[in-house]
Amino acid sequence: MMNRVLLALNAVLLLAVAFLFYKVYQTPDAAPAPPPAAPLVERVSEGDTAQAPVAMLAQGSGAGIYFVNTDTLLANYGVFKTQKAQLEARSQRLEAELQRRATALQQEVAEATQKMQNGQLTQTQAQEADARLRQRGAELEQYRDEQTSRLLADERSQTEKLNKRIQDFLKGFAGRRGYKYVLGYTSGGGILYANDSLDITAAVVAGLNKK
Repeated sequence: MMNRVLLALNAVLLLAVAFLFYKVYQTPDAAPAPPPAAPLVERVSEGDTAQAPVAMLAQGSGAGIYFVNTDTLLANYGVFKTQKAQLEARSQRLEAELQRRATALQQEVAEATQKMQNGQLTQTQAQEADARLRQRGAELEQYRDEQTSRLLADERSQTEKLNKRIQDFLKGFAGRRGYKYVLGYTSGGGILYANDSLDITAAVVAGLNKK
């Protein structure tokens, strides 16, 4: 009976730790959805303009079309880096707390199992201990789910606020300069060409950090 409790507990802990490692080391690293429109796959150096999109062939600096490297922006945007570090720290604290509680519960299971094997518990006492430890395991799982959901909700909220902050900045930034579009460059996107002279990443990063 106690062995079943221990096996169930270990399964819960394995899922908890695996999920947390996934969130800490994969999700927080993932950049928020870039605020501008269609991203770029890669920049091609100036040269054969015959392969450029039709919009890029208009007169002027891309006919008012510019782009921002969102990977570079997020890597250098102070607000994003601060939020990312805070989320990672919270995830690590939650992981440590789950491990602490799980270790304590495992110790209780081990002690109860030892007493049962030594004949120190009656059948009724063993059943009561089994029920109590199962309840503790369920409470631990519920705590994990609640805290993880709260962390994910906060992450979504911060991502939305970050995107709005960038979008609001770009509205003014682009509006003052007469830009018609500001595209987002990121690996795996759909636009295949952009002239390097249309890259305004540095100016946007500097403006965001100053603001």
